[in-house]
Amino acid sequence: MKFSIVVCTKGRYNDLKECLSALKPQLIENCEVVVVDGDGDSAVSTLVEELGFIYVNQRKEGGIMNTPAARNLGIKYCRGDIIAFIDDDAIPVSNWLYSLRSCYLGQNPAAVGGPVIPKGNSNRVSVSKYKNGFIRSTFKALLNEDTSEIGRVFPSGLVTENFDVVPKNALTVENLVGTNMSFQSRWLKVIGSFDESIHTCGVRDETDLFVRMTKKGGQIIYCPEALVYHKLLPKSESNKRLYYTYFTDFYFLFKHRDFFSTRHLLTREALLFTYLILKCKPTKGVNPWKYALKGRLDGYRSISAGFNNMKKKD
Repeated sequence: MKFSIVVCTKGRYNDLKECLSALKPQLIENCEVVVVDGDGDSAVSTLVEELGFIYVNQRKEGGIMNTPAARNLGIKYCRGDIIAFIDDDAIPVSNWLYSLRSCYLGQNPAAVGGPVIPKGNSNRVSVSKYKNGFIRSTFKALLNEDTSEIGRVFPSGLVTENFDVVPKNALTVENLVGTNMSFQSRWLKVIGSFDESIHTCGVRDETDLFVRMTKKGGQIIYCPEALVYHKLLPKSESNKRLYYTYFTDFYFLFKHRDFFSTRHLLTREALLFTYLILKCKPTKGVNPWKYALKGRLDGYRSISAGFNNMKKKD
C-alpha cells in the first residue's frame, strides 16, 4: 500500500517547515509527499527539495488559484493508493500516518480522517455555529438532529464539525475536515475530484466530495489516534472566512438539493437566517457576524447568477 501526502501551501514558509519536519520522521516505506505552492516561492522550493519531497508550482501550472484546484493539482502528482491531506499550518502527531494506515488495513474504508485540535490563542469567531445550547436544543426539537455529533451531514443540510472531539473508538462518519483527511485514490475515478467552483476560503469542498462518496456507498472512518494540531487564524482572516463559509455552504446545499429533505432544509434555513439576524445586533466596533449574513444573502442572490462569482480567481 503506497501513501501519498499532499500539503497545499501559500505564504506560510515557517508553518510549512514545521509541518514537514513533523511528517518526515514518520514516513513509512512506499510513501511520498507532494507540496503544492500557490506562491511559487523559491525558498519553499528549496526546502521541499532538500527534504526529498515533490515540489509543484501552482502558478506555473495555471488554472484557478484556489484550494480545491491546489488539491486537484496535488492529486495529479500522486502515485499512491492512499492520498492524505494536511494543511501547511497543521502539525501531525508522531503516529498520524501509522494510524491512518492501520484503519485502511483493518476495514478497507473509502476514506479515513481524525481529530483536529486547535493550537495557540486567537480571538477569531468560530465557524462552528451549532455549539450554542439554545441552537442545539432547537435543532433537536424541530428536526431531531443532534448538533453535537461528529462529522454528520443531516437531511436539513446541517453539517456538523466537532472535530476537536477525540472519541474512545473509531466512528463511521459522513464528513471529514480538509486538514486531516485521506481516501483511496481509486475512489476518485468513481466520484471525481474536488469542485474548483468553491472559493478558496470556503469550507465545503471536502464536504462536497464526501457527500458524493456517501451517495456511492463509500465508508468514511473517523480515527481518534490520527490526530493533528491546527494553528488558529487571526481575526482578520476569520472575518473573511466567515463570509465565504456561509456563501459556499449555500452553494453546497443548492448543488446537492436532491440529497436533502426539502422540508428539513427550509426549516433549517429559517433557523439559520434568524440566528444570523440575532447575532448581527448592534455592538461596539466591527461585528464579524455581519460578514456571515452578507455571505448568506449573496448566496441567495447568486442562484440567478449561476454562482459565476464563485469562479473568479483570488
